[in-house]
Amino acid sequence: MMTEPETTPTSNPMPASPPSGQPQPAAGTMPGARLVALVNEEPEVLEPVSSSGFGLVNDSTATPVAVPKVATIDHIGPELVPPPPPDPASILAAPGIGAQASPTISEPIIALSNVSVQYTNGVKALSDIDLMIPHGDFVFLVGATGAGKSTILKLLYMDARATSGRVWVNGRDLTTAKSSDTPYVRRRMGIILQDFGLLPRRTVWENVAFACHVIGQSRRETRKRLPEVLERVGMLHRADAYPNELSGGEQQRVAIARALINDPPLLVADEPTGSLDPKTGAEIMDLLAETAARGTTVVVATHDKSAVDRLQKRVVALSGGRIIRDDAVGSYGVDDLEETT
Repeated sequence: MMTEPETTPTSNPMPASPPSGQPQPAAGTMPGARLVALVNEEPEVLEPVSSSGFGLVNDSTATPVAVPKVATIDHIGPELVPPPPPDPASILAAPGIGAQASPTISEPIIALSNVSVQYTNGVKALSDIDLMIPHGDFVFLVGATGAGKSTILKLLYMDARATSGRVWVNGRDLTTAKSSDTPYVRRRMGIILQDFGLLPRRTVWENVAFACHVIGQSRRETRKRLPEVLERVGMLHRADAYPNELSGGEQQRVAIARALINDPPLLVADEPTGSLDPKTGAEIMDLLAETAARGTTVVVATHDKSAVDRLQKRVVALSGGRIIRDDAVGSYGVDDLEETT
């Protein structure tokens, strides 16, 4: 571990009177501060100096540098106060060129700037999208099939890449991220899909525990978190059941538990109630709203008009790959969501 070295100043005591040959203070002047001056003598010690410039010494790269002796002489005039040296900790904390700064609560957790997506078959899924979503917001993406809702979600978890524009998620520029970064990006979000995606030969407990294993969570932390999350989604009593023994709503609750197991700052859901009956769908949407109330940012792409109208959250409407409406407290709407030709 690199540590900042302790330095001991090497200085001669101030002479009782200025040496001969040096200018004498003029009569009647006020004495001032002590001023450090170099003395023409041989260097006294050799001290290692950091090659990084931050004052931290690495034995493998440190270079011995001569430190000259110093003495003090009288200075005539106002007191001289040298500026404090820079704090190495503050320098090291500053992001380097090209580095990703950590997001703060004042920054949006999602930012899309002039984003367009065109697939290889020539279909343009998104055109010039600008969208900012702050921390803790609950956003419905609504629109006809093919409007671009799912494509926006895919951009967030790197299942699609922007053809142009910039995509920021959790303080990271996904436009410049590599494909190998995808698992690390997804570890900081929960993803819920319409088809549930549960492992058929594993119990509820094992399905969620497997997600813990994938994100590198310890067994001790898993044993602590699993009951809490299953209880939160109302599935602790079915922990030993297999997916084929569960209803659609119960499977979706397990999928939500799996998405929440790492307590992510962002949760995205693509048609989470698409295959559920209205009553069960309402319960799932209420569960997502409760998740947002706990501080998690939730983005839901949906055709569930009743849920959107009932919850009165932020609504972003899309048509033909463009945002046509963004209401802070909105409803699903019908007239402006007709699919364009």
